[in-house]
Amino acid sequence: MIVKFRKSSGNKKKGEDLLEVKEEHISLQDRQEAALVINFKASEEKIKEISEFFTGPTDLEPIYMDLDDTGEVEYYFRGTTSPHEDGDIFKFSVTLQLKR
Repeated sequence: MIVKFRKSSGNKKKGEDLLEVKEEHISLQDRQEAALVINFKASEEKIKEISEFFTGPTDLEPIYMDLDDTGEVEYYFRGTTSPHEDGDIFKFSVTLQLKR
């Protein structure tokens, strides 16, 4: 399964508005009030790519997520953690809130 993220900002011609991540690098946690925490675990290079994608959005900017081509769901960007090393892998988390 592939999880795709699209943001409303970023240069479309350079692909800066799109990110694709394999299921093996993601875990999802539901939180209260329609919040979703997305935890990423991957190599340093992949976490750098993921964290750079989520560096640009501002608070409440729309982020669209598509789980394995089931259709985009619109979320608001809420924030990130700093990437950190955990043994031989790196971790990074993003919080999104479902747009109602």
